[in-house]
Amino acid sequence: MTGVSENDDATARAFIAYYLQQAGVVSWL
Repeated sequence: MTGVSENDDATARAFIAYYLQQAGVVSWL
């Protein structure tokens, strides 16, 4: 997993959170 910065991980998490929000699943946030 070289080349993956913490910023990239944060972006991925934000994308997942957005996707789940669109799905209406935000109770775990």
